[in-house]
Amino acid sequence: MKNVFVALAVCSLQVSADRLLLASYGNGSSAGAIQTLEFLPGAYHNASRKLEVVHENHDCGPLPTWLDMSLGAERLFCLDESFADASFTTLSVESDGNVNKTFGGKAFGGAVSLATYNNKTALALAHVRIRCQNRK
Repeated sequence: MKNVFVALAVCSLQVSADRLLLASYGNGSSAGAIQTLEFLPGAYHNASRKLEVVHENHDCGPLPTWLDMSLGAERLFCLDESFADASFTTLSVESDGNVNKTFGGKAFGGAVSLATYNNKTALALAHVRIRCQNRK
């Protein structure tokens, strides 16, 4: 399987278009991706709408897990949950659906969600650790 659905954030950036932001894992040969998907009108009067990728960004790391737009429709936070090389990335969301990196930093491995606090001036990252033991 090339990509696996990871996280979804919904936003409407224009009256004429509905857009979705989708994060998907990469694999050994491809980076993780954040894709902007847009519902386009059908070619004919009664035709069904079509969902199409209008932009793709690979700046969030190999395992983008969490997308957050709680600070506004123009700013997107992305967490990469890679254990050894986790990161958080801030991206701008342009009116045409392009997503561009504005800042990136290291995070503790395994970050799987985030929340804003202190009147939206600070971020908190949540981590999950799973410990497996062999049972006989």
